[in-house]
Amino acid sequence: MSTPASVAAVFSAVSDMEEEVRDLVGFAQALCVFGGSSISIPPKAVYVLAEALEATAARLEMQWELAFKLAAEAKQ
Repeated sequence: MSTPASVAAVFSAVSDMEEEVRDLVGFAQALCVFGGSSISIPPKAVYVLAEALEATAARLEMQWELAFKLAAEAKQ
């Protein structure tokens, strides 16, 4: 039987998500500015943002799953 995760490990896993969440907030703000602007956005700029959003979301999803796994282990 494996050793349950500690509360510190759970906190660390959740804390590690902070940068990714802040990045997503920044991307959302940029898209709001672009959407509220009358200036045309070059397709390459949209593509670059989309790639960055996908990569950030993938990292955040992995961190989220780890945090839930550790929380479940700590609960036992």
